[in-house]
Amino acid sequence: MKGRSLLSIGALILGIWLILGLKTLAAAEGPVNISQSANGGRSPAIVITADGTIHMAWEEADGVYYRRFSNGIWTNVEQISVGGQHPQFLVDPVHQNTVYLVWDEPFGDSQDIFIRRWQDGAWGLPRNVSQTEGYSSQPTIAQHADGTLVLVWSDTTPGQPTLYRATSTDGDVWMNAAPLTEMVGAEPHVVILNGQEYIFWLYRPSFREPRQLLWSRFDGSRWTPPTVLSDTFSVVSMDVVADESFHVLWLIWNESGDVYVRSWNGTTWSNKEALSHDGVDSVAFAAPRAGLPAALWVETGKIRRGLRQGTQWNIQDWWQTTVPLKDITATTAYDRVYVAWAQGDTTSDVWMYRWFPRATHIPFLMK
Repeated sequence: MKGRSLLSIGALILGIWLILGLKTLAAAEGPVNISQSANGGRSPAIVITADGTIHMAWEEADGVYYRRFSNGIWTNVEQISVGGQHPQFLVDPVHQNTVYLVWDEPFGDSQDIFIRRWQDGAWGLPRNVSQTEGYSSQPTIAQHADGTLVLVWSDTTPGQPTLYRATSTDGDVWMNAAPLTEMVGAEPHVVILNGQEYIFWLYRPSFREPRQLLWSRFDGSRWTPPTVLSDTFSVVSMDVVADESFHVLWLIWNESGDVYVRSWNGTTWSNKEALSHDGVDSVAFAAPRAGLPAALWVETGKIRRGLRQGTQWNIQDWWQTTVPLKDITATTAYDRVYVAWAQGDTTSDVWMYRWFPRATHIPFLMK
């Protein structure tokens, strides 16, 4: 009898310890408020370097801000630019602890594209890449295997929003800055797969017509003619990611509240697949090295995620809250997906969560 009592007490203590331990783990692994700003944070960007450092940037009313997670702690918030918007990161694929951060910022009577490099534990000086007379905005950056950096943005210098492209071998000196005259539109995404450049962007033929999703690729000698990938409804947001392990591009977009995905194998596009019809806002894609593509999107009051398993999508509600959600983005490192988004009413904050996708996964819900 005494032995049973001791056994029961031991089981009770073990149960309490497991519960407390799981709560501690959940607290440690749960979503983290990164910006904690009174001014409101939005448009997050996130990358992970080879040493495991998490770099995050976001936009506030007075500029671009930055924090990083290293050696188990988050650094203090640092202002990267005054008046900047639309931050985007790139990790150097060769020097994998080097990070590039691009954004747009008012400059004189116009607005230009700027870049800074994180190297050897410090930020370098900002460089003005565009230096055009028009309004330069919404930069996107990629890098070839030989180290050549490619920067693409939307610019009004030609008289209408047109995509511009510039290249650099070191991030300091930028060359060949010129308009891609056939690529009229905004919100570009440049991505490289198997050494080939692809550009995706949004274009509205007129105010009475819906925004279209277009793409073009450089075939080695020229850019292919712009081709429409969306249908007859207006495209709100999109994202594209290269899965180098499987030599595939994954594309996700929001067309009038519906989420669609397609993949490109270097030769042909897959059929369009619908993941949701529930009033979607922003969307994001991530391609873990485990070969499990992950789609993420914001619906009213929640974030949903879809994990590609074979030929099917396992779709689950993940993060739920009573305040508005927007501006979702994602990246991958060490087979984990790092998700960032903006959350809040009039004053929003930027949040981050780390997720380890598996072939079968349990949704994380918060009500």
